[in-house]
Amino acid sequence: MAIATFLSLTLLFYLIRSRVILFHLFSAAILAGFVVWTGRTLTAGSIEEWTLTTVGLLFYWFGLTIVRIMLKRSVSLQMLANYAVNHQTETASKEIASRLKDARQFGLISVTNDGYQLTAFGSFVAALVVVSYWILRIK
Repeated sequence: MAIATFLSLTLLFYLIRSRVILFHLFSAAILAGFVVWTGRTLTAGSIEEWTLTTVGLLFYWFGLTIVRIMLKRSVSLQMLANYAVNHQTETASKEIASRLKDARQFGLISVTNDGYQLTAFGSFVAALVVVSYWILRIK
């Protein structure tokens, strides 16, 4: 059942594409179905495996969400996609300015006379990223 849930989430990620709300609604329903279906046959000896599998599927859902955000918000990927279809209306400067605007809206940076500066929240998020990169050995 876990493999079917995993494959269902993967297929959903592919089919739903940019309709994020639908992806989350269907993913939540699939995961709830997994929990209800497999939870009925739970025994004392299998609760650890069931919990680990359920948490793993939840992290997979979260990971797919992060991948979707990264693919959508990547300046370089957007530029490559625009070049591929010969639709070069957005410049790198406009894309980067859009990302800086997003960072300001989320409270990650503030505008100063010298440019941009991380807020306290931005520093906290940056520290989390650095630690996660160190743990995952990402360079």
